[in-house]
Amino acid sequence: MRLGPGIRLKSNIMDTTLGIGEVAESLGVSIPTVRRTADELGLTPRRTDGGHRRFTRSDVDRLIEHLGITPTVDGLSSSEVKVLAALSQRPMGLRSLRAVARAAKVSPTTAQRATARLAEHGLIRVEMEIVAEGVAREVVVYRLAPGPEWSRIASQVMRTVASVDQRQSEGNESRRPSKVPRRFWHHFWNVDPSLLRLPKDDRFVAKRMLLSTEPAAWGWAARNLDEAAIRSVLVAREVDPPRAALIENLLAVQ
Repeated sequence: MRLGPGIRLKSNIMDTTLGIGEVAESLGVSIPTVRRTADELGLTPRRTDGGHRRFTRSDVDRLIEHLGITPTVDGLSSSEVKVLAALSQRPMGLRSLRAVARAAKVSPTTAQRATARLAEHGLIRVEMEIVAEGVAREVVVYRLAPGPEWSRIASQVMRTVASVDQRQSEGNESRRPSKVPRRFWHHFWNVDPSLLRLPKDDRFVAKRMLLSTEPAAWGWAARNLDEAAIRSVLVAREVDPPRAALIENLLAVQ
């Protein structure tokens, strides 16, 4: 793993080493967290004559793997940065606080506080939408709110790096489903959607989802269907160019 963005190691008398305070600041965590994690990983940092720890490039890479990087953004807490980074990678939004908490790897209570403050700052939108899931019902959707404030901090937020534990957890959560969720069954009016099986029926499902007028269906397809199945619909020019461009962007962030 390469050294995280924004971390610069000195090349002076200490060679390529960093003090514990510099490491903590670069990763966006506390000094005790760095000290505890280093001990848990069995790292043996160099010591100065005064007994202060100095971390090598390899040490820092190991710490990044386990702690990730949460950049410092003026006016935002580390939890708010994590929530904002998670939503910036999900252009279709997330449909519950629990989903936000899972994506950002924070507790539901922390996610609730963070989304409330981010909404106050105009950085995210919290909207009620009507969805068809057997019957029409309202759901809350959390989305990034592009604008001047987001543009000001976007480059900082995008420096966020997930820890190895978070990436593995996200990988487990993102296993492809074997069935089409009930909320999208209305797109399959002439077949029994409960009988559709993925990935065997990926191409048929992709066509129905991408030809719909429901952005949530496009997002679900981009996340869960085989890319070749999606591109078979795009190549056939059955999707209008603006929608095709959006779907290409969705594929790019998965």
